[in-house]
Amino acid sequence: SGGSKIGIIKMLDPGNFTANYSYNETFRRDVNTEFQMRREHRGGLTYNFSNTPHQFKPFSKIGFLKDLEFMKWLTEFNFYLGIKQLTASTTMDRQYESSRVRNNTAALLGVETNLLINTQVVKTWQWNRNYALKYDLTKALKFDFNAQAQALVGEPAGVIDTSDEIGYQAYRDSVLQNLRSAGEVTTYNHNVTGTYNLPFDKLPLVNFINSDVRYQGTYRWDRAPFSQDSLGNTIQNSRNVSLNLSGNMTTLYNK
Repeated sequence: SGGSKIGIIKMLDPGNFTANYSYNETFRRDVNTEFQMRREHRGGLTYNFSNTPHQFKPFSKIGFLKDLEFMKWLTEFNFYLGIKQLTASTTMDRQYESSRVRNNTAALLGVETNLLINTQVVKTWQWNRNYALKYDLTKALKFDFNAQAQALVGEPAGVIDTSDEIGYQAYRDSVLQNLRSAGEVTTYNHNVTGTYNLPFDKLPLVNFINSDVRYQGTYRWDRAPFSQDSLGNTIQNSRNVSLNLSGNMTTLYNK
């Protein structure tokens, strides 16, 4: 139990976490623009755990087996209980821009008219998440998993008016609800890779052969455009299996 506690402490080490945040604001106006204000918030949190797990070789210390070359496959048998790497990151990019055209009717017509000029607002709130896992089950059998998700956090349309207590509270409630549901996922994809080195080098008669099997599978999901929900979502997947084989002729001739 002591070893497991040390492992948990290592996984929760504050050094495994990194965070960043930036804020940028620009404001401009000219003869035709009463104002144009743009605010951008960017932030992220990353967790990265790298490990060198202990290798277990349960049959390596059995004396009579070590002297038998044809039992090398058994004495070299090994496995790992711990993962090699675990990474998870989340980033947000929120942009808010408001602008209004200047009323220039007095300069153009000589008489100022009461035009209805609305404030134009553009909002985007992107939320991206990435995950990665590396796990070597044995020295010869390795597994990798990577996934990415892109989401949008919806906001009520219009100007964010903090002076309107009721309206602003409704805005906050809507945004918080969308954040709690992790936003509206627009794209998700993952990649799974597995490799296995076949144990020809552990068998005396064929130890001049090197061979490995590789499996790779991919999956991608894309949400339908918001303006065309009736089109439905899109799914793509693929699978690839390959076998590599090579021989060391020097080892063969030295037999």
